[in-house]
Amino acid sequence: MGKNTKIRFAVLVGLAWFLVVPDVYADVLGAQQVFFVNSEYDSRGRDQVGATLRSVSERAYLYVADDYWNGLGTFGRSQTLESLHGIGTEFDQRIYPQETTFFGSEPNPGIDDDPRVTLVFADLRQSVGGYFDSGNEFLRSQVPNSNEREIIFLNASQLWDPVRLHHFIAHEFQHLISFNQKEKLRSLEEDIWLNELRSEYAIGHLGYNSAYSGSNIERRAQSFLNQPSDSVTEWKNFIPDYGQVALLGAYMKQHWSPRVVADQLTSHTNGIASINDALARNGYTDTFHDIFTGWMIANRLNDPSLGARYAYSDPGLASIRVAPTLLFPNMADAASLEVPLVLRDWEQRWYDLKGFVAGPTSTLRVSFSGDMASLRIPYVVFFNDGTTTIRTATTGEILIPNVGVTVTGVLLMPYTSQKLSGFSSNEPTHAITMSLARVKPQAIVVPEEKITPEKFGLHEGDFIRAEGDKDIFIINPHGYKRIVLSPKICLQYGHLGARGCFDAVHIVSASTRDAFTTSPYYTNGETEDGKIYQLIETGEDSAYLKDLNTMHYAFDQDGFGAYSVFRINNREQQSYQ
Repeated sequence: MGKNTKIRFAVLVGLAWFLVVPDVYADVLGAQQVFFVNSEYDSRGRDQVGATLRSVSERAYLYVADDYWNGLGTFGRSQTLESLHGIGTEFDQRIYPQETTFFGSEPNPGIDDDPRVTLVFADLRQSVGGYFDSGNEFLRSQVPNSNEREIIFLNASQLWDPVRLHHFIAHEFQHLISFNQKEKLRSLEEDIWLNELRSEYAIGHLGYNSAYSGSNIERRAQSFLNQPSDSVTEWKNFIPDYGQVALLGAYMKQHWSPRVVADQLTSHTNGIASINDALARNGYTDTFHDIFTGWMIANRLNDPSLGARYAYSDPGLASIRVAPTLLFPNMADAASLEVPLVLRDWEQRWYDLKGFVAGPTSTLRVSFSGDMASLRIPYVVFFNDGTTTIRTATTGEILIPNVGVTVTGVLLMPYTSQKLSGFSSNEPTHAITMSLARVKPQAIVVPEEKITPEKFGLHEGDFIRAEGDKDIFIINPHGYKRIVLSPKICLQYGHLGARGCFDAVHIVSASTRDAFTTSPYYTNGETEDGKIYQLIETGEDSAYLKDLNTMHYAFDQDGFGAYSVFRINNREQQSYQ
């Protein structure tokens, strides 16, 4: 939990670090201090509390509030001193060196010109384990209730559970580091949700979640399951907010480098842009969209057979599976309905369609209308042979053929992503209507004007990629495109140079990309055996070719025709096996 008061004096901070030298603290055991406290978190709503220095370690001063100490008997005081000694040792030998090595340094020697961090144990509200207030990092001439120290407040009641207290110290100490790395050194105010994500991550980084039962991540996972459809970026400081960021941080660590979490702090950007920056600096071409999409699928399905990214690799989180936001158990023939959606940016939803029965209306049409400027729709299609296809749509309509024939289920996960930073506790909503209908294949609308590459200044066989999207497609002269599924396939086009098709890609608008219909149908242009194959994706960069001829497939049943079939060579066909 971190309270940030920087906004009150943003104009002054640039000069204060250099023009004024604060008093230097040199605390000695038994020293008494009156500290300003946040009345919102104090158990009695006080704004000051007296405390005495009861223990000193190499890296920390450990103060105990006098009213708490005076309420203890002889045994209680002895146990408290023992706990304080253990906490100081844990801070010196584990928390401080591991967090500063991973995230970077706190302000040191800081505003008090003292390398030690002050830990104050006081009577806080029962629901508060501790807090950091950045206002203490400024002079009282700027913030009248500043303690002018690197200081963390902790709930004294947790002194009887020092293991749990280690979690709170690790969490709050990251806030102190974040203040130094982002606000002081780079003059950036971090989004609260991302600051809290790193603090939750710090607990696991220190190994405190290694035993899942009774761990912090187990508690966070349960709070997430209780309220999974909550914007990860809107921060109300409720328990489910912590569940969201704790699981997202754990997921990021499992499928990308831990440095993607740490390097956000050394980025000269904030919010989601800092995550994208950290990804790029660690050699990834993915963006936060890829993380968020994979995370949504993992939260609902948690199935590594779909691809490693679509599951939690931590055994403790293997049972995470959220309930669908809405379940449609019987999309009967000719069924149609409308679902109103009210979405905040980066809010997860799962709409599960099952129970398709065979009938003339074998195409599922999913369309969207309303405030759609930043709408993306990841979706999973389930087939009766146990395979799946995972795609993301960025247009207002999705057509899924063969429902009730080969398609047994569809999972839709629409989300909006208009903002990348500057998130608050009350984010605006986007009102969108999702329409679901089963229609006949011939009801698929074909544009009256034929789509050709030339209408967009392109040519047959060109490689295209929409600006801001990583997917590369090849277009044909009949208005169809096919995906270049993996970098390995792109590199097979050696005649284009060492980087294959990557250097030949035309960057186009999303509307140009979407004007070409995506086709999954291939034939081998070298063998000319006449067989038609359907690309069945099994992961983000993996797929196999289903031989449609052996299934007595009536090719035109899904609204596609012979012009949608792309010719591939032996090497590419073999790459799917």
